[in-house]
Amino acid sequence: MLRLLFASQPSHLEVLAEPFDVLSVDTAVQPDVVVFDPTALVGEEPIAVLPTLVIEILSPSTALYDLNTKFKRYERAGIPAYWVVDPRAVRTRRSRRRALTPALRQWRP
Repeated sequence: MLRLLFASQPSHLEVLAEPFDVLSVDTAVQPDVVVFDPTALVGEEPIAVLPTLVIEILSPSTALYDLNTKFKRYERAGIPAYWVVDPRAVRTRRSRRRALTPALRQWRP
């Protein structure tokens, strides 16, 4: 999957594999893969930018945490898109943030 992301990424975006912290007001989480626009970088250490996309690869030991806790934290942090890849089921669950009005600023699969 990483090879496909690297090969198909638009030239203006960067793809990083973990470790990479996504910070919100009260917490930090580490997605497996992050896609971001490097022109939006604010500083050097730590990298301060809102990712365009975060991706989690499910494993039996972290599935509930990835699908529930991390999902809510990424949503609260304002991440526009969140993918969860389940390699055992060979499927991907994609959620995208809707920003049309404040009432619709929540993720939808």
